[in-house]
Amino acid sequence: MMVMLYERERVRSGGWHRADKDHVFYQTHSGVHALDIQTGKIIWELPIGNYMLSPKLRISGDDLVFFASDNCVHVVDKRTGQTKLVAPFPKV
Repeated sequence: MMVMLYERERVRSGGWHRADKDHVFYQTHSGVHALDIQTGKIIWELPIGNYMLSPKLRISGDDLVFFASDNCVHVVDKRTGQTKLVAPFPKV
């Protein structure tokens, strides 16, 4: 229960988040995290540099999409946190 309350507080105070019917996805200074909505337990964590460039995470079908400080767009499976794609975005 304590972990659930702590993680919910981190979501409220820790920046941008998205949710689907089963999960809450949120970003912190250390990366992207997924919580189970029913239990509040962390399902997966993905360390991504020091910060996120995208002001918002995006859900697209079974994927979570975001830009990170490594100058890449990341696509991960929202259920497992497994990386599907990391692609550099073009220099301007």
